[in-house]
Amino acid sequence: MRDSSGTELEEATVSCWPVPGDRPVHSLRSGRNGFAFHLSQEGKFQLIATYLGYVPDTIAISLSENDTATVFAKFVLRPSPKPLMEVIVKASIPPVIVKLDTIGFNAAAFPTRPYASVEDLLKKLPGIEVDKDGNVTLQGKKIDKILIDGKEFFLSDIKTATQNLPAEIVAQVETYDTQSERGKLTGIRDPTGGRTLNIKLKKDRKKGYFGNAYAGAGNASSYSVGGTAASLDPTRNIFFNGATNNISNLFTGRENNSGPVSGGLQTLSNASLNYRDNFGKKIVAVLNGGFSRNQSTMEQSSSRQTFLGDSSLIEDRLSNSFNTGRAGYFNVRMEYKMDSLRTMTLQSSWSPQSGNSRSSDTVGINTQKGTPANAWRSSHGLTNNTSSTHGNSFSNNVDFRQLFHKRGRTIYFGLSQSGSRQHLNAGLYSLVDAFDSLGNNIQHTLEDQRSTQTSNNENYTVRAGYTEPVGKQKVLDFGYQFSTATSHSDKESFDYDSATGKYDHPDTVTTNQFFNRNTNQNIHADFNSDGTKWHYQVGLEVQLTSLYNKNYSIKDPVAQHFTNWYPRASLIWSISQSKSLRIGYSGSSSTPSIDQLQPLPDLTNPFLVRIGNPGLRQSFQHNLDMGFNSLNTKSLQNWQLSMQGGFTEHAITASTKLLSGGVQQLQYVNVDGNYQLSAFLTYGFPLWSRHGNGNINLHGNYAHQNGFLNGEPNSTNTSGVGGDFRVNYHPAEKIFFDASASLNYNANGYSLSPEQNSSVLVQNYMLNCSYELPWAVTMSSYYTWQQTGAQGSLPAHAISYWNAACYKSIFHNHSGQIRLSVFNLLNGASNVSQSAGPNFISTSRSNIVGRLWLISAVWHFRKFPSTGK
Repeated sequence: MRDSSGTELEEATVSCWPVPGDRPVHSLRSGRNGFAFHLSQEGKFQLIATYLGYVPDTIAISLSENDTATVFAKFVLRPSPKPLMEVIVKASIPPVIVKLDTIGFNAAAFPTRPYASVEDLLKKLPGIEVDKDGNVTLQGKKIDKILIDGKEFFLSDIKTATQNLPAEIVAQVETYDTQSERGKLTGIRDPTGGRTLNIKLKKDRKKGYFGNAYAGAGNASSYSVGGTAASLDPTRNIFFNGATNNISNLFTGRENNSGPVSGGLQTLSNASLNYRDNFGKKIVAVLNGGFSRNQSTMEQSSSRQTFLGDSSLIEDRLSNSFNTGRAGYFNVRMEYKMDSLRTMTLQSSWSPQSGNSRSSDTVGINTQKGTPANAWRSSHGLTNNTSSTHGNSFSNNVDFRQLFHKRGRTIYFGLSQSGSRQHLNAGLYSLVDAFDSLGNNIQHTLEDQRSTQTSNNENYTVRAGYTEPVGKQKVLDFGYQFSTATSHSDKESFDYDSATGKYDHPDTVTTNQFFNRNTNQNIHADFNSDGTKWHYQVGLEVQLTSLYNKNYSIKDPVAQHFTNWYPRASLIWSISQSKSLRIGYSGSSSTPSIDQLQPLPDLTNPFLVRIGNPGLRQSFQHNLDMGFNSLNTKSLQNWQLSMQGGFTEHAITASTKLLSGGVQQLQYVNVDGNYQLSAFLTYGFPLWSRHGNGNINLHGNYAHQNGFLNGEPNSTNTSGVGGDFRVNYHPAEKIFFDASASLNYNANGYSLSPEQNSSVLVQNYMLNCSYELPWAVTMSSYYTWQQTGAQGSLPAHAISYWNAACYKSIFHNHSGQIRLSVFNLLNGASNVSQSAGPNFISTSRSNIVGRLWLISAVWHFRKFPSTGK
């Protein structure tokens, strides 16, 4: 398999089609030594070879029942003068590739609109979800790292990559378990719990530059301005992005069709720079830096029903808030290969933040016993909160690996340091009146205070590891880790003194100094086998933990010690070239945060007062994870199955106590017996004549949570089932059609009040289409409709949201556009969300950008020397 210049082509797709026939009898990807088919039937066949950026080649062969000889086929592929997408779609490239724990999606099998982003591509991939805020998950697991061709570039800045990189440069999207730095350096699997997204570029897009610039303005003084610029090279990559708008990011050079945005009305500004370079043959450096500023105005109405055994509280709240925030970040990663055996990596980060906020809430609470006829207004009140904060966070990591001439023998050392500083000035004014069932005012509470709070956190970790080969592809792994973390939180509050007219009266209830130290030691020993079909790890880990809390107000420290033994186990079975099974167990501890420990009442919401508990223990989570991936190379259908289960020892939860006037006090406590189960099933398939694809996603979950309500044990059982059907259809070069439909059913059951069990059905439908008319004019439309059914005393509600756009391509290469975009055509006034907790259900409506039109100019530029474009 070579090109016209004689260069060997690996990873070409070769299919064997019977003549006549509508499905291949064999399909595989070529390796360094070419490819081989074994044909056991007679007849006429066509061997079709395809490769990104090349014209497909076909060789005809004929076999009789007496043929037993080997037939040699030599393919020579010529570069294609046609668009890559057209060639790939006709070649019917398999949409999914399965290898061990890696799932690869061939971008050419998921056609996207011109100038689409990587995020647009991800939304079409089976099992991948992108929420309204741009967060990416694969079958419930969060994508927490992104690579470009397997290399660090964007570090932790995932959204900048997915929302700004063009889909047209992507050949394949891979996902696999994220590994710790120790795992990457030693080669021993050490998953962190998240998933990594690896963007593999097309071979003719690895060198060149591209970007865009846009500016638009519309009604209500709306505007959006920004752009990107990138330079790619095998040794140096540069990416810049900058934008500012006052329309909640609805337009960033294209319409962001994700439904109604959350967060009210937002004005956003940001700029970022990503840089990667090779300094000689030994040093690779990656630098990321940027800043952002946001301003949001939110108007929100919410209803919340809290179940309290023989009664319930129904809260109605009207809120107004104004927030500003500023943040910056600087990240650097350097990899130094001292020689062929020694490698050192250095990672550092620094992020300053500051912000101001003010909010006003008007609340009314009804206490209901039985039917709505037996309800009375138990309290109402007004709350104003203001805050101003500034601080920073930072981290430093050094990792060293020493290899030996004996393959598999490794020594590893690591050192980490991190910390954060925050200073908060806050103001609180609340006025609450409580009433009995006869309407008599039984309590009048006024809080008018100012406070300052300073928090400091520091963490230090030392790691060491050693691996020793004990046979062919078998390794023993030993590791030790010591970490210590300290937290200081000092809060000082003063009440308003009417005699002096100042805030100079100390409030001892909300004033406190608190110190927490957490020390952990982890020791593990594993046996690892890395065979052709079987990859497994078995071992044992012990964790020694010490917790020390000191409340300076009472000078009574609390010291606790814990020992946890748990197995380390994982298995990956490569059933075949297109099927794999993954099973793994992991254990992890979670120490209580300073907010959960510090015994201070949080009065920012006087109707729901939270208070810490310095006697909290650490919780320990046991997790079992299973995944199965399969691809049918003939029908190009793929299956993904993922199942997770876990239970928690000493889980940290809130114990609810009802005070007079319907006020609730929540204090954190430890409970046992919490567990959860979940499953995801994805089926992907090609559409008619391979002009697109569809996928069906099914999921289910069940969780059991224990807690306390007025001192009595109360358990909540939460269950849910649902699914969605998505279609990505591209019947012609100028027509794109996306549609989805989803149904989700969730139910909540309460042991103390089973008569108040509730359930809800949520439906969501989406249609997104575009068509290029003559004269380079394109019309597009995005519509979504969501209905949330009634739940408890909360009524049903529905949302309709419609965006549309029309743009004219200009310039000889259509690189420019004049666009007219219209958002929220139906002028919906709010975005609705609904949630449920251990003993409550709630729904909220928040304001969104009203009907908006925007006229913009967009220019795309690109230059890839290998393509001549």
